[in-house]
Parts: sequence; structure tokens; C-alpha cells
Amino acid sequence: MALTLLETAKKEIQRSKELGYAGQDQEYAALNNDIENLEKQVKGNGDTMSVFSRLKEKLSTFVQAIPSAIVIV
Repeated sequence: MALTLLETAKKEIQRSKELGYAGQDQEYAALNNDIENLEKQVKGNGDTMSVFSRLKEKLSTFVQAIPSAIVIV
């Protein structure tokens, strides 16, 4: 279940980038790296609760910042 959710998060991040929501923001790469690291921890059966919490906070902050980054031409 966790791996499926992480895969979905990666796809949604990629989709938002392709749609131009702050497309050049360095946060995209950082979020993808965090997701990949978390996937490794999940597969390794490590303690993931704190890592999930941090990723959730980062994603929430990122998503809230997107509307202010949209420029209507």
C-alpha cells in the first residue's frame, strides 16, 4: 500500500511539473529524492513513520505554494 501511494505521489509531482506549476522549482527534484529514499526504507522494512511525516509536510507546503506560482497569460 505504501509503495503504491509513493508511486502515485511521484506521478502527481511529475504531472504538476509538466502542467507548468512552478516547473523549474528545485523543490521537484528534492521531493522526488525524498520519495525515492522513502521507497528504499519501506522496502527495507525500516522505521518510516518520521520520514513519512516529513514528506507529508513538504508536499503540503509545496502544494499550498503552487497557486501563487501560477501566472495567467
